[in-house]
Amino acid sequence: MKNMKRHYIFCLVVSVILLNYCDRVKEPYNPCALDNYGINGDKILNPDEYTLYLLVLNKIKPQGQQKVLVLDSTLFEDFTDRLDNIYEQIPELSPETVQNYFLKNQKKGIIGRLPFANKKFLLIKWDNTKKVYVDKNNHSYDLKDSCIYGIIFLSYIGFNDSKTQAVVSVVDYGAPLVAVSSLVFFVKEKDWIIKNETLLWIS
Repeated sequence: MKNMKRHYIFCLVVSVILLNYCDRVKEPYNPCALDNYGINGDKILNPDEYTLYLLVLNKIKPQGQQKVLVLDSTLFEDFTDRLDNIYEQIPELSPETVQNYFLKNQKKGIIGRLPFANKKFLLIKWDNTKKVYVDKNNHSYDLKDSCIYGIIFLSYIGFNDSKTQAVVSVVDYGAPLVAVSSLVFFVKEKDWIIKNETLLWIS
């Protein structure tokens, strides 16, 4: 009887440990989840990502022949210290979406394939040797040049599990001095739409 009782307790303890382990694995902040949820390298955008980046970029309106530079490496805003304020401004925003945003942006990455609507948008990278921004043809760009609108920095996009809402952070650095950072909130109704755009900082 004692052996049977011990066996029962042992099985119960093992079951509890396994259940707790499974919960931890499902926790979005767990590093093990990066392989499932993270975006690594120059991957092809899925249709949702393509649509959302396009919605963001279509809001940018360069004047005349101005070029809009878009950095190929991600830059995200850490707004953990303002989460309560963010939730107040975007009541529909799910913590699940926020967690996925932070998870995907734990590591800096490359967004090498973006939906540019026209030739006014140029994907560029930082050349650490020359200390300038360059395009794929190694042509350099100066943000002080009047024909440059400015430079756009994008984060990876965070989604909820059902892919009905998403967030991305965007820094619109207008040449040469003005910069605006915002958190863009999308919802999928019939199609994806921008539901809210919350200012994070301005300089």
